[in-house]
Amino acid sequence: MHADIQWIQSELEKVKDPDLIAVFKRLLLTSSHNQAAQESVERGLRDFVEGRVYTHETARQIYEKYL
Repeated sequence: MHADIQWIQSELEKVKDPDLIAVFKRLLLTSSHNQAAQESVERGLRDFVEGRVYTHETARQIYEKYL
């Protein structure tokens, strides 16, 4: 994997076309966004399974308790 990353980096250094650079940038940003979204979904599922999820009414009661 490290060798692949090094190869990709060396190839990217050769790219001079601004349109192609924009495509690579968009691809990388989309990939990062998708990964963050997946982690958020997984965290939400863990919270649900482990009982760290409240109904709207329970959340309101907790909120009002601390007012």
